Amino acid sequence: NSQMSKDSLIKPNLINALIASVYPAFSLLAAMQLDIFSYIDSDGKEAISLAKDMNLDPRKIEVLLYSLVSVGLLQLKGNKFYNSEESAEFLVSSSSRFMGSSHKTYADLWSSTLLTAKSIKENTPQAMHDFSSMSEVKIEEFIMGLEAGAGATARRLQKQFNFSRFSSILDAGGGSGGLALEFSKLLPNIDIHVLELPLVAKIAARNIERRGKSGDITVLQGDLAKKKCATNAYDAVILRSVIQVVGPK
Repeated sequence: NSQMSKDSLIKPNLINALIASVYPAFSLLAAMQLDIFSYIDSDGKEAISLAKDMNLDPRKIEVLLYSLVSVGLLQLKGNKFYNSEESAEFLVSSSSRFMGSSHKTYADLWSSTLLTAKSIKENTPQAMHDFSSMSEVKIEEFIMGLEAGAGATARRLQKQFNFSRFSSILDAGGGSGGLALEFSKLLPNIDIHVLELPLVAKIAARNIERRGKSGDITVLQGDLAKKKCATNAYDAVILRSVIQVVGPK
């Protein structure tokens, strides 16, 4: 009886909470994929009006809108939906701090995570990102999707390490060049280089050129897995989200 009494007191609270916690993230992802926040201005939008603007079924979009209200990304006042302060700052495409374009990367990473058990069971990567076998379009989608947090990371690194004391910086495995672009704003007198694999380096160079910073940032082609991937010496080298994806060989 005492064992039965003890068992009856144990509840799967943590398990249920973890299971439920994925749905807000999926609501966010769906809204980013649809770019919902960009269609909602400061005057707010009713579900029917928003659905018309986006050419969507109002019954379908209304469910997602209420889900976004429940997680705090939208606010409901009367019959109108409004962006929260955070959504307006980071999820509206006209904002300078827009993060919404990273949805393809998150979808890719999260779908890959669902294959974790199979990867362990079969002792073989099930969602390996092999740039050598990916099309340039797919690589660019993945790389550009990672850029969203680069600016904030650069500002955090500068605050923590004060790179202004250096004359040259290398962002090794610099992806889209997002980190270098922010450093070029923060530290306009520093020589900044980005090192990447040839295909990715081309993407970084295009991105940097689009931002009008080709004269401030040098893009180099190289392979970090090779012993001599760069010939210059630098005062500081940044490795961000690189080491954990390098294979044991």
